[in-house]
Amino acid sequence: MLKKVYLKYIKIKMDKFLFNTLLQEFWKRYIQELKENIPLYILKNLNPKFEIRDYQKEAFSRFQCYFDNSFEWKKQPIHLLYNMATWSWKTFVMASLILELYEKWYRNFLFFVNSTNIIEKTKDNFLNSLSSKYLFSEKIEFNGKIVKIKEVNNFSISNKEDININFTTIQALHTDLNFIRENGLSYEDFKDNKVVLLSDEAHHLNSLTKKKLNKTQEEEKKSWEFTVNKILNSNKENILLEFTATIDLANENIKEKYYDKIIFKYDLKEFRKDGYSKEVDILKSDMDTSDRILQALILSQYRLKVAEKNKIYCKPVILFKAQKTVKESEENLKIFNNLIKNLKKEDLEKIKNSANSNVIKKAFRFFEENNLSLDNLVEELKQDFREENCLSANDDKNIWKNQILLNTLEDKNNNIRAIFAVQKLNEWWDVLNLFDIVRLYNSRSNVVNKRTWKIVPWPQTISEAQLIWRGARYFPFTCEKCIWEDKFKRKFDNKNEEELKILETFYYHTSFDNLYITEIRQALIETWMLDEKEKQDFQLKLKDSFKKSDFYKQWVIYVNERKIKDKKDINSLDKVWIKEERFEFKIFTWKSWDIKVFDNNKTIKNSNFRLEQEPRTFEIKDIDKRIVLKAISRNSFYRFDNLQKYIWWLNSIEEFITSNKYLNAKKIDIYSSKEILENLWKQELLKAVEALLYKMETEIKAQETKYKWTKTFIPKDIQKVFIDKTIKVDKGIEGLSVNKEWFVFDKINATSEEIAFINLFEKKIQELEEKYYDIYLLRSERHFAIYSFDDWNRFEPDFVLFMKEKETNKPLTYQVFIEPKWEHLLEKESEKLKDKFLLQIKDKAKLLELNFWDYKLIWLPLYNKELENKFEKAFDNELL
Repeated sequence: MLKKVYLKYIKIKMDKFLFNTLLQEFWKRYIQELKENIPLYILKNLNPKFEIRDYQKEAFSRFQCYFDNSFEWKKQPIHLLYNMATWSWKTFVMASLILELYEKWYRNFLFFVNSTNIIEKTKDNFLNSLSSKYLFSEKIEFNGKIVKIKEVNNFSISNKEDININFTTIQALHTDLNFIRENGLSYEDFKDNKVVLLSDEAHHLNSLTKKKLNKTQEEEKKSWEFTVNKILNSNKENILLEFTATIDLANENIKEKYYDKIIFKYDLKEFRKDGYSKEVDILKSDMDTSDRILQALILSQYRLKVAEKNKIYCKPVILFKAQKTVKESEENLKIFNNLIKNLKKEDLEKIKNSANSNVIKKAFRFFEENNLSLDNLVEELKQDFREENCLSANDDKNIWKNQILLNTLEDKNNNIRAIFAVQKLNEWWDVLNLFDIVRLYNSRSNVVNKRTWKIVPWPQTISEAQLIWRGARYFPFTCEKCIWEDKFKRKFDNKNEEELKILETFYYHTSFDNLYITEIRQALIETWMLDEKEKQDFQLKLKDSFKKSDFYKQWVIYVNERKIKDKKDINSLDKVWIKEERFEFKIFTWKSWDIKVFDNNKTIKNSNFRLEQEPRTFEIKDIDKRIVLKAISRNSFYRFDNLQKYIWWLNSIEEFITSNKYLNAKKIDIYSSKEILENLWKQELLKAVEALLYKMETEIKAQETKYKWTKTFIPKDIQKVFIDKTIKVDKGIEGLSVNKEWFVFDKINATSEEIAFINLFEKKIQELEEKYYDIYLLRSERHFAIYSFDDWNRFEPDFVLFMKEKETNKPLTYQVFIEPKWEHLLEKESEKLKDKFLLQIKDKAKLLELNFWDYKLIWLPLYNKELENKFEKAFDNELL
């Protein structure tokens, strides 16, 4: 019935995007009917062992809807894009579309992508009927005739009864078409034959779209995108179907190009929420590399045994990740093989007796309840993880053999249990039975923050988060406990005690490093794994009345000046480079904790705790000098000739060690268990001194910048600093409006503490008006910054208050910095440093004087509602 009446609705206007338009009520019902009646030539010709999922039906049915109907905004040739999550199995959708288009008399298909690895994997999926991931049924049949899938080099020799596919890379396609070779593709192939272009990882096509080119460049630059567009437009019946997990809709050119082409959007957030991924937990451990490896082995074997008990075939795989080099990864493999060779029952007992992790406790409890002794577990681990069952993915000599092994890890005849790699698996790897990734390094990559000229820790967490996606692909299974459940979706989200939950959980193993845990979690948020709140634009506008005021047009704000640094001004390394006298060093306690990454922030808050230990403090001057000298001799940075490059006035290494300006003033707080600290080895003390020296080296190098910020504050025009701007806020935020002349913005995005401060200020305004005029309170959203005098940390006060004192011969203008903070933030070290610095401003700041007025800079203590009386007292003392 629906098909008979759809023409009445053909004039429905397209929404902002095509994928939203198809969610309008009529088209939603129309597509739902198509989903419920998927053609038999699709269902019968796809591999029966792969059950077609609901979102894949949606993706397929939307194409049917688009192809079969004549929308006023539909264009020829057809060009559509599927924005689908990394492992939502886009190739399965491609296979169904190939079958649909064959039914619509398309015979020639061009599959292209940017990577040779993906080409080989896709060939296996489309052509190799013996592959475990082959997408089609054993016999493809249309109207009683058998149809073959053939690989072709060009379409002039293609068989009109078969599905002909040319597999190529974007680079090769561009070269073949623009530099013609024998038996290769040519533009004539696409004029004479209607062709379906299938582009995977399609974001690589947009080299031209991302930037504006002049006419000459557009004519001359034969880029990949140019080549693909020329193919598409060579025949009106050609079709381009793009597939990507990544599309930059923030780029206006990309948005303009694709608003009417994105037919289906199904991102990572939706994919995870629908249950098609494993859950992701982090297992952080206060233990050395070997014990972290062993902990992962225990967890992997626990998973294997749970699967065996429930009659599920699952051979769990572990990836051991090196940071930068193949050499590191090969060293990890040696350590691993040595660990397996020499594994003893006592090694397992140490993990069992020390771990705090719930999942590790569950594993040992399971072994005990199922009569697997630690002696037997040792023998199983030695057998299952022996050398021939481990694979180095870094080995270029055996790259094809390795690729076959990596692509068939789920097969019963593939015995690989452990993989060692650096970066090679980050992009193309497609695996379901990867359950653990072990990060075999502790350091984070450093980058320079060019605003503050500081080295700040920021690891390659985006690429690490993308690698985690490889492990988060769901391992489909069914058993007696869940026989009626969808084998491709999580089944035990609300059953924490169910042992099979371990088959639905991926673990990322890392060291005990709260900063890194925060960073990797943020990277996961930025790749949309978490259900983060949607954002919206928020317009921050100054009131017209304030813009028209003489104060806005003529007055200034003081910020401190930046100057080129003169090394001759530096007379103490301790003052300039080394910010803290104390240094923390931790000795492993072999404890571990598991963190549920997607627990709506609850678990992560509780997980950022310090190990419950009292530190033992060592002053460098009290440590055996032989230990200090040995630590220095092990670090080439501290060769005297090198150290002098940074501290040119230094006379000797002896001075560096013994002077209170340098190393001698330092203290090391060593954290560990009471037992370890009472029996501290000299070797551990040596490691602590080495770690301190490395930290000092990093900070010394970080200061190699030609700028410094001074105590001199210079004036900048208020009308140039405070401007209208657009910021991002959580969706639904309306903002706070204050209908008072002294409040200069029409509305602001305010926290509860900022609102409390504004309410207090409103109570004080009457008293202020008795003493001052031109009173204005400005909310700063990164409008300006000031820098501390000693270490040049950047600070951005939330509010700045201006007012002029009455009854003075020369106008005195007060510039008052105010910052409201939630109580739990007041104890943070960064806030203490801010408070300390800003309280120094009125005593140490030097203002560049102006002839026609005086300025006075004031910083008030951090405001908090619970501590309002203390703040109000300071406010009154300074201003009233």
